[in-house]
Order: sequence, then C-alpha cells, then structure tokens
Amino acid sequence: MSSTENPADIAAPSLERSLVWQPARWFLSFFWGVLFAAIFSFFLNETDTGNFATFLRGQIGLEALGMAWFWKVGAGFLIGAVGGFYFYLEVPKSYHKKANQMALVMSLFLIPLLTYIPAMSAGFIWDDDQEISMNPSIVLSYSAHERAYHTNWKGLWEIWTGGITNQRESDEGRAELGKGPAPWLVKALRPPLCAIERELFGGANKEGYLFQGNQFADYFPVKSTTLWIEYQLWGYHIDPQGRAITDGPPFHIMTIIFHAIDCVLLWVVLRQLGVPGAWLGALLFGIHPVHSESVAWIAERKNTLSLLFVLLSLRYWLKYDESGNRRQYFVSLGLFMTALLCKTHVVVFPAVLMLLEWWQKGTVPVAGPLWRKLRDGDVNAQKDLVRDLFRYVPFFVITILLSEMTIWFQNDRAIGGEVIPIGDFASRLAGASVVIWSYLSKALLPINLNTIYANTGWLWWPLTDPQPWMYLMGVLVLVTLLVLFYIGRIFQFRTERAARTPFFVFAFFVGTLVPVLGFLTMSYMRLTLQADHFQYFSDIAIVAAIGALVAIAYERIHKTYRPLLVTVCVLVIGGACMYSWERAGVHQGEETLWRACLLRNEASWQAHNHMGAVLYGQRKIAEAAPHFERAVELKPENPEVHNNLGLVRWYYGRFDEAIAQYREAVRIKGEVIALRRNLADAYVALKRYDEAIQEYATMIKDVPNDPNLHAMKGVILAERGRFLEAKQEMEIAVSLDPNNLMARKNLEILRQKGF
Repeated sequence: MSSTENPADIAAPSLERSLVWQPARWFLSFFWGVLFAAIFSFFLNETDTGNFATFLRGQIGLEALGMAWFWKVGAGFLIGAVGGFYFYLEVPKSYHKKANQMALVMSLFLIPLLTYIPAMSAGFIWDDDQEISMNPSIVLSYSAHERAYHTNWKGLWEIWTGGITNQRESDEGRAELGKGPAPWLVKALRPPLCAIERELFGGANKEGYLFQGNQFADYFPVKSTTLWIEYQLWGYHIDPQGRAITDGPPFHIMTIIFHAIDCVLLWVVLRQLGVPGAWLGALLFGIHPVHSESVAWIAERKNTLSLLFVLLSLRYWLKYDESGNRRQYFVSLGLFMTALLCKTHVVVFPAVLMLLEWWQKGTVPVAGPLWRKLRDGDVNAQKDLVRDLFRYVPFFVITILLSEMTIWFQNDRAIGGEVIPIGDFASRLAGASVVIWSYLSKALLPINLNTIYANTGWLWWPLTDPQPWMYLMGVLVLVTLLVLFYIGRIFQFRTERAARTPFFVFAFFVGTLVPVLGFLTMSYMRLTLQADHFQYFSDIAIVAAIGALVAIAYERIHKTYRPLLVTVCVLVIGGACMYSWERAGVHQGEETLWRACLLRNEASWQAHNHMGAVLYGQRKIAEAAPHFERAVELKPENPEVHNNLGLVRWYYGRFDEAIAQYREAVRIKGEVIALRRNLADAYVALKRYDEAIQEYATMIKDVPNDPNLHAMKGVILAERGRFLEAKQEMEIAVSLDPNNLMARKNLEILRQKGF
C-alpha cells in the first residue's frame, strides 16, 4: 500500500490547521514581531539596560530590564505582529496552500532553533576542547621554520585514516605496547596508506619520515571533517601557550542547525510514510528535553549529523521502493554509509528498513519469500527472495565492516587497558532489561534529567549484583512485544498497517537502543549505563506515535472537545520548550554543567573531577581539593583523578603526597605523556634528577620527535654534570626544531664551554 492510499492520513491536515490555524499568517506575525522588536532596540539610549541580542540569548532576567527598554521592544513586537498577521490577507489565495506548507517547514526549523538559543553562546564543555581546540588533527599546524600557522591538511588525512599509519599500529609497535594483532582490515589498509602518507607529507627526506600521526578514540570521519572545516571558517586566536584555538559558539550554532534540519526532514519522511500528525511528531522531536544533550554538546554532533543522513537515506529508499529506480537505491546506500561515518549507532538502520517494509506491506523481507517457497512452493517466492537479498545485503555488509572497525577503535583506543565495570553477560542482560524502561519513561515524561544519572533502587552502576526481578523486566519487554503484535490481530483497526503500528513503534524503540544497552563494551560506560544522547534516534518512534494519536483523536472526538485537545498540545509544547531551554542553559559551560550534575548525583566521580578542574582553573584551590579527594575516593582506578589531586597536594607544599599521586597516575596509564611529564617535572623541582631523567627517557621513547622533551632532558643532564649527553640531546632538539630558543641557547653555552 502506498502512502497516498493510507486512510489514516486524512486526520493530519485537520490537526495541523487547528494547531497552527493558517500557519503562514502566524509565521508572518511572529517574524514581523521579532523584526520590529529588533528595529526598535536600535533606538535604545546608552543608559538602557541590555540589548536585543542579550535578551534573546537569555543571559539576563526580566528584573534586569529597564522599563524604557521593555516598553520599546514590546511595542515594536506588537506592531510587527499585528502587521504580519494582516499582511497575510494581501497574499493571493492561490498561494495560501504553498505559503502554509512553507510556514510549517519554517516553524519546524525555527522553533527548535529558538529553543536552543542559550546554547548558542556556550563555550566548550566536557570533551569538546579535545574534539576541536586541543585536537592536533584539527588545529592549525605550526611551521617552526616559517614561524607561522598553516592549514592542517595532514590532520584531515589523519581524520580519514584514523591514525592507523602511526608506527604504534605496526606489528612491532603493538607487540611493544603489549597489544594483540590489529584486525585484518587495518592490516590490509595500513601498507598502502603509509606509502601514500610518505609521499604526501614526507617532504624532502621521505625515507626518514616518522609515522607519528594522531590516533582517534573513534572512527567518525564525517563528523570530524565538519569540525575541521568549521575550524578553518570561524577563525582562531593564539592562547598564552602559543596554540591556535577557537571558541565554542559557532560550533554550537551549527550543531543546533543540524538538529533543526533533522526536524524538517523527519516531518518530510513521516508525511512520505503517510503518518498522521507528522508536523506535531516532528516538532515534539525538535523540542524534546531529552535531546538537549545531543544538541547542546558539540561532541555529540555525531547524533544530529548521523540522523540527518539516515533520514535522507530513508527518503531515497522510500522513493526507490515506490519507483524501482536503482539510482535512488544507490543514493540511499551512500547516504547510509555517510551516516555510519558520523556515528555507528545507526547500524540498526538496515533492520529498521526490514521492519518498515513489514509495517507497510505485511511481509518480512527475505524470511517471508523463503517461508513461502518452503511451505507452498511458490514460483515467485525465489524471485522475491533474490530481490530482497540484493536490496538488503549491501546495507548489512557495510554495517558489519564499519561495526567491526568501531568496536576495535573502542576497545583498542578509547578503552585501552582500562576495565569497564560492565560485568558478565548476566549482568549486562539485567541492566539492559531495566534501562529499556528507563529510556521509555524519559521519552514519555522527561523529568529529572541529568548529565550522569545517579544510582537508584531500580538501576545502579556498576551492576555487580543483578537481582532476579531485573530479568523479569526483560521478560516484560518480550511479553509487551507479543501483546502488541497480537493486538493488531484481535482488535479492529482502520487498516492492516494501523493494526501493525503498536508493535512497530515499540520494536523500533527497543531495536534502535540495542547498540547502547550495554551488551557491547563502550568507554562511556565507565560512568553510567544510561545517557540522554543514547536515545536520540530511538525517540523518533515515540514522538511520531504521539503525534499520530493526537491527530486521530482530534479527528474522532466531538467538536466541542477539540479546543481542549489543542490547548493541551500547546501547553505540552510550551513546557517542553521551556525545559529544553533550561537544559540548554545548563550546557553553557563547565561550571554550570557540573554544578547541575552534582545537585542530582553527588556520587559522580566524573562530575567531581571536572568541577574540581573548573575551580582549580579559577585558582580556588581550597574549593577544588574536596572535589578531587571525592573523585579519588569514588574512582581510585582512574589516572586523571590522581594526577589532579597531586596538583592540589603540590600547591600546598605536600610534595611527598603529590609525588605519590603522580606515580599512581603513571602506574595506571603511563602512556599518557602529560601524566608522566607532571611526575618528571616534580622530580626536577625536588632535584631528584636521576628519576627525572628516567621519566624523560621513557617519554622520548614514546614520542621521539618532540623537541621540547629532548631539550628538557638535556637541561636535566647538564644539572647532573653529564654535559656530553646534554649536548647530544640539545642537538637533537635543534635538528627537530631549529627555532627552539631553549635548545639553541643551551647548546651554544655547552659549545662555549668546550663540550
């Protein structure tokens, strides 16, 4: 059955006309109101408080508004709104339908955009700086010879190769690090990629080229490429350490725009599927508070970007399914692969396509024709089976290849040797059984949201002691699926597709959550099992179902009660916008994020560690110390918390305690140069030179082409009276960076002294 033949679609236009009566008129009214308010704000006196931009960003409260400012802007909005409302009358009636459609599209784009205004002025949070301003593959490369910054083309190469050309990924390098062999795909790709890299970036001395490229924790090159491009576009400034860094707002704005585009595309796809209430469902998706984490956190752009390509892929798949045009099929396949290169959470998409075909047509791809052939000897069954295999197998092949790559990146890079407290299969099954219902509760009633959820009486982490009732929750998931499946057979529905809808919605929600339920080990699960950004894709089924139910209810209830239904919808939409606005404000910066997190979860070691780092950076050492101490208490196996506590102990002159914390950090994860350097520099400050030399030798072994390490080791060797060795280290430093002032100066001194 095609989407145009779906009787349930009749309800959609009526609801949309009622919710946004003459959409173009209301859109023009609002747009003109904002425009006139902005114009009026230009006529403010210098003594008036605030301005239009700061008001929109939500950085000041109503109590801070000067009366003159308030009345001028208010009058401007009122005049513009009235003018826009009546300007619609001048539009010829023949254009009203197109104008209304355009207004619906613009409302789906602008309402989420306005809802996330607080995040537009936000800075970097959590790991955003590691993704952008501290990412050596994105920031501009510095030429010591020219003393200038250049576009980091090698970084773009590293983004797409994933750093597998690094000499650490050779068989010898992995064996030296105590790692097992790399996957066959990495082994096959590494030699040709190394040859290409040597030719492109080896310079004059290609034979001596060192493969020391950046290694990523995940392989999401499309997402990283958008960040790389934006870094070139938005500009940079030089920080006190001489690094070319950028600011957060432009990146936040682009992530919000991607989310707004997702809302429009979702509406288009739902209409293409003939889902009633498509506009309301898409709008609920755009303003759902649970999605704030995906939209206001730059590092989670992989969600908004991957969904954009998934929806485009689905749109072309539906076109192909209707027309049989193979070109549209390959476009859909290419867009799906692009989505996977943004985030591999969408690996479930091929299964979603099969579920979607069953929902629309009542037949299960591959399995249906195979069963018909075995049971009835249907002549056409083999033809249908071959057709299904040719349609779906390429999607699953791409899924398997990139899934294997992602799992390897997670286990080998993001996790490394760290133990993720995910437990055995029984513990994972128990956790997954419970967290499904927790995700569903957040989708239906998004309250008490948090960045890292606290342990409760029904879900805690790590799940070391699963309870029997937890497995019953998993059984309940299966029972619910069975009940919903048979509901369609028992009760009378308008169409067969409508009868399959309850099962489809719940199966879509649960199925798209499978990659993040804890069955696969993920680095994020060192913190918690549940996270808001994990359900960004899955919530599509829930919001679409809500929109459809409201549309059908509006069509069937008596006219007397329709205004009440519309009022409830407006209140829900308004409440969701306000809560999403608040959650976007929480993501303004590190301090607001972690203070809000600790209010609901005092036992989060990550929140304490980050809050301590914020306070330490503000030189509020006394306030930072308790947070670092609590972080060590909660997570003693994490190296970063020990390093940070060591900084505090050093500040207060408790040097032996600081050394002990630094050494513990290095013991846990000694391959992190920053941790080992803190320990080495502490030894230098205490004049324990032999131990410092040993630490610098270890670092140089890991990073042999860092001139600063060689220069510092040379200084320490000179302090110990080992001048010839010091000279050798200085010469290496100068050869690596001829403009390294410390190395050049010390080398000259050593030569003057006859060494």
